Amino acid sequence: MKYTDLSETLQESLDALEALSEEGLMVVPTVPTPEMISAAMRVSDLTEEEVRKIYYAMITFSDEDLVLSRN
Repeated sequence: MKYTDLSETLQESLDALEALSEEGLMVVPTVPTPEMISAAMRVSDLTEEEVRKIYYAMITFSDEDLVLSRN
């Protein structure tokens, strides 16, 4: 989607985010927000500490970890 009256840098950033979205990816915070933690706790029996640990595990997992886990 093209926007009007935006700087070239901002337009390139929006284009990059759109390309990520088309691949099923998104940019997320490195630290879960209080709202994210509350939402996870509402739909599970997990504590705040457990939710944080799971979140950090998910965002730090890499393709290299996947390869190593398969060997």
